[in-house]
Amino acid sequence: MKVEMLRIKDNNDIIEITYEDLLKYHGKQMIGGVALAFKIMLIAFPKLCDEIPERGNFSFYSGIGKNGRGIIDASEMVMRVKTNDQLRLDL
Repeated sequence: MKVEMLRIKDNNDIIEITYEDLLKYHGKQMIGGVALAFKIMLIAFPKLCDEIPERGNFSFYSGIGKNGRGIIDASEMVMRVKTNDQLRLDL
């Protein structure tokens, strides 16, 4: 069985991130949000980028607000949107 994974460029490195990796980062509190964010990124990255997407080139808006921890954590781990001050939450 093929494991789905996100590939993201971080400076000169290519990082491969699986759903299981995201769960390890987030924990088990809001796994539905983690799953949703993972699938959205799997679908969106090839449509938005001709090459492997690069961290720091994304912003993320969540209409769920600060309670969407699974989505927020997944987007942070993959795209570093909190670290790069590119996360916006509808409060």
